[in-house]
Amino acid sequence: MPSTSTVLECPDVIDGVLDCRHRLTAALVQVVSWAELAVGKNATLTCSGILVDGSESRLQLHEVESLDEASRKDELRFEIPLHYLNSLSDKSTLQIALLTDDVQTISSAVFNVLTLAQPSGMLAPTALQALYFDSHSPTSFRVVFTYYYPYIRFVFECWREYPSPVLIGEYESVAKAYTITGLQPQTRYYILARVVTSGGELDYRQAWVDTRPGAERPAAPTDLSARSSSYTVELTWRASALATGYRVKYGLHPNGPVINTLPFTTTTATIGGLSSGTAYYFELWAFNAAGESPSIPTTATTLTVPVSPLNLRASPAINTMDLTWSASAGANRYIIHYGVEPGGAIQNVTVYSTSHQLTGLSKNTLYAIFVSAANSNGASLPTPITQKTLDGPPIPSTPSVGYAEVKFDTIQLVWNMPTEPEYTVTHGLAEKWPEAIETQSTKYLNYTVKNLAPDTLYFLEVRAVNASGCSEPRYIERRTGSDTTQPRNLRVPGRTFCEAWLTWDAPADPSYLIYYEITCTGRASVTTTETNYIATGLKPEVEYQFQVLGRRNGGPFPALPLSTKVVTHDREPPTRPRNLKLTAPTQGNATLEWRASEDNVGVTGYQTRRNGGAWVPVSGTSHPVTGLIEGVVVRFEVRARDAAGNWSIPTGVSSKRPGAPSAPQNFRYSQSGLISILEWDAPIDMIDLTSYQIVLTGPQGGELPYSSHDPILKPLLLSRTRYGVRITARNAVGESLPLIAEMTTK
Repeated sequence: MPSTSTVLECPDVIDGVLDCRHRLTAALVQVVSWAELAVGKNATLTCSGILVDGSESRLQLHEVESLDEASRKDELRFEIPLHYLNSLSDKSTLQIALLTDDVQTISSAVFNVLTLAQPSGMLAPTALQALYFDSHSPTSFRVVFTYYYPYIRFVFECWREYPSPVLIGEYESVAKAYTITGLQPQTRYYILARVVTSGGELDYRQAWVDTRPGAERPAAPTDLSARSSSYTVELTWRASALATGYRVKYGLHPNGPVINTLPFTTTTATIGGLSSGTAYYFELWAFNAAGESPSIPTTATTLTVPVSPLNLRASPAINTMDLTWSASAGANRYIIHYGVEPGGAIQNVTVYSTSHQLTGLSKNTLYAIFVSAANSNGASLPTPITQKTLDGPPIPSTPSVGYAEVKFDTIQLVWNMPTEPEYTVTHGLAEKWPEAIETQSTKYLNYTVKNLAPDTLYFLEVRAVNASGCSEPRYIERRTGSDTTQPRNLRVPGRTFCEAWLTWDAPADPSYLIYYEITCTGRASVTTTETNYIATGLKPEVEYQFQVLGRRNGGPFPALPLSTKVVTHDREPPTRPRNLKLTAPTQGNATLEWRASEDNVGVTGYQTRRNGGAWVPVSGTSHPVTGLIEGVVVRFEVRARDAAGNWSIPTGVSSKRPGAPSAPQNFRYSQSGLISILEWDAPIDMIDLTSYQIVLTGPQGGELPYSSHDPILKPLLLSRTRYGVRITARNAVGESLPLIAEMTTK
């Protein structure tokens, strides 16, 4: 007859001892009778013992499903794995128990085990043994490592299998058991493990384990709707069964950045701090201890309201305050909130214009004022200002500028208003407003702003000032005129190699003028009250830049200067070399010598040539020549050069005495004032000329003799007189035939 109570038996246990030292197979456990298990109930068969490291290990051998009446009368057999038994400490206690779902013990058996496992001294196996799991719950389980040899630590990974593999975490343990928490109920996980020993790491092992069923996740909320206002969106939905709370995530786009995620415990959520006239995307979840529901989305656009008012100003009096502001596009009214600052009661007023006077205020009191623009969608964010009422006379009204006289360096302002103790005038560059150049005070109804730059746009602000403060400014802009005080039309009508004549016209407005200042780099400045100046002491062939500046008593801005460039020129050639001679110290050789030429600036060098050949530069006033042959005439010429490149008339000499020169040619006459200018061409042969003899014969037969070394003569003669002209050329041999001509002076 079957037993009426459930009994656990282990046939391999002898006298209460299970000897595993020489076993090659698992130990057998039998369950005899299931009397305590009602039909439809489940039970779990477990065993627990002490591992080599002293920790407790529990192993789930089998989950026993409910049996029918016939099955419950049969015996069931289960095995305790050999490697688990060998992981237990030698001479330790092993307990086998059959437990109900609510962890109530149905039956148990306790006996001792003998194993070969020792705390140390055994060699590491070549592979990690199988993994076991116990202490299952909906959100955790314990991993048990059946390893009974010396080791350092265990390293393992936990992966969630469904819906796709996800790494939950990486763990390390020096104990042979480790509990993983924070898992999802009724979910399959797998573990990859390895053991680290002094000999290295052992192979990975993989095992699967399921968490126990937990509470059911909530269903997704339904009937999600959104209602928008200017800066908020109100979400409502139908409650979700099993939900303990809800989460709302929102942003500007489904795939864009998340602005915020907020928790709620009711089925209504008001999302604030949003921007007006902006589309938002929302997602809603329900959650409980088991996890989250699927999300449901919706979109909503906040209502468009006017922009906040700009340029809010408050002009206080003793018991009133005048408010003004700029109109906001789309606004049909404005809402004013005001109260004593700090902490005073707030009063509200709605107006339909861009100005309003607050009345009934306390004197000498600070007020906080907020103005919002509104339309049918709502009100804008408020524009704030604080202002204190007066404890004296009212703030003056804004002056009215009636006249502004503009010159190139001054602007004179005249304004009209009841007399106040004082006025201030501020000016600056219009492009840099409100940055001011200067602010000046005056007790009069006019002021002249001085020392301005010509042709420049300025802003000017006039304020009235009394003991309570200053008025709002009267703002105007004016452009100064062109500077009419600078000299005009600077020119250079004449110049030489060492002088320059500068002349200019007086300014259109000479009333400011004190004098003219002429400057040139490298030269001392000079002043004059005339409209011309001759610069002397210049160097030839040099470029000079002159500036003419009109100096005036007009402040820091001088009149604009005029500028011109001048290049000096030297057009006067040096004189001919004199006393040219050829000295022959040895046969076939000679030295060509001459007296130095003169120049208005200076001679820079000489050139010689032989028998009309190429000119050769030489230094000094002598030059050696060679290759002379007895009886052969060789002609030499010398000319001088100055820095401007002007060449003198050549002087010639021959190696053998020639005859007298031929006659001069091509007589020409001109006149400069009372000075007559006689010019002619030198003889063709130019043989060692020493001078020209000129005789002028007047109408009465009188002769005027002259002598010249060059083919030019500048005598002072009677005007409107006819003269006969006779010119001959001379050298050491004799005199040429005459050049005969006539001329009449003017």
